[in-house]
Amino acid sequence: MSGQVRFILSPNWSTLAGRTLDGLECEADTVGQALHWLREQCPTLADRILSADGQLTRFSTYGLDGEKLAGADALTTVISEGGVHELQIVPAFMGG
Repeated sequence: MSGQVRFILSPNWSTLAGRTLDGLECEADTVGQALHWLREQCPTLADRILSADGQLTRFSTYGLDGEKLAGADALTTVISEGGVHELQIVPAFMGG
């Protein structure tokens, strides 16, 4: 019962990954599964995708189909079948 996930990532991450990140898609049952797949595909970005303990990083904002994901339950959010769901990761901008 997997759903199709399209990743929307920061454009500057392509430089960090050393490859284009356009069109990255996978099938997953949960947000956590999708993010673990993305870490495997882009190991140089692993620490930007999930923290060392496998949780959402506090330096990025995550969204699924325009709804913000946060908290302990975010990784268990179910990705429904049908259509393509957009999973967005936006890094925090720091500075003054």
